[in-house]
Amino acid sequence: MNKKSRNLIPAGLVYIADNITSKDNILGAAKETKARWAKDLNLPKDREIIFFAGCGYQYTRPPHRVADKRDDSEAQILRDAVKVLGNLGIKFGYLAEDEPCCGGPLHYFGLEEEFVKQAQETYERLKSSGLKQIISIVPSCTYTLRNLIPNCVDGYDLEVKHFSEVVLENIQSRELRFPRGVKVTYHDPCQLARYLGLIEEPRQILGAIKGIELVETEWTKAEWATCCGGGEGFEAIFPELSKILAVNRARELVETGAEIIVTHCPGCITQLKDGLKELKIDDVEVLDLAQVVAMAMEA
Repeated sequence: MNKKSRNLIPAGLVYIADNITSKDNILGAAKETKARWAKDLNLPKDREIIFFAGCGYQYTRPPHRVADKRDDSEAQILRDAVKVLGNLGIKFGYLAEDEPCCGGPLHYFGLEEEFVKQAQETYERLKSSGLKQIISIVPSCTYTLRNLIPNCVDGYDLEVKHFSEVVLENIQSRELRFPRGVKVTYHDPCQLARYLGLIEEPRQILGAIKGIELVETEWTKAEWATCCGGGEGFEAIFPELSKILAVNRARELVETGAEIIVTHCPGCITQLKDGLKELKIDDVEVLDLAQVVAMAMEA
């Protein structure tokens, strides 16, 4: 990054950008921590279909379970996603430490030269593994891999699907039941709804699960959903405003009478949990869609 860019971009975003270009992840974490969540899953690397886990879910504390309670960490969300795909009969692999960072934030920060370089390197690393299709779970990574990187690479030929698309395509003949009858509301992540247009897919999945009653806000949903205040470094630059947005969105969703808020983005999960904490609401859960489907498969 040149000196002019460093002077124009907020320090928090410079930190993230430097981490991407030098450490291959947004947090600057050690490479070996990336695949820690999948250590005992025995996922192969040499498959034509791979699961792309992304930075947001991967760089968290190690998964664990205490007593009989489910661990709700981001790492466990990935483990549940893998379980769901496996139960649906999909044969897939995972690149583990070799999974590249998609580099999407570089584009959003206005660092186009850096993004193009990262995009080309990401594509080359993915192609060298022999894969043909990617199942990506982070909305931002999915949009980057499916829409942004192809603009930087001649002959881009990887098929990219979001986790929710793959699940919906394969659950039609399955009977899913949540462990208990529950009212659920759904929060649309900005990139999933506004950029990828995946609005009905998560709702159709929730609608296919017996025991779940979907209750929604009157109009702040789908492409009009209120932002939770997180994503692409916003919370690092404007922490106070980010918290206000998180609280406002959490309040809107709780007013539906839902017992569980379901969303499908690591940033949204963190923000909504923080919003509920600020509101001192401890009887409403925030779960990822992958967790909900996994629980419905276990019931």
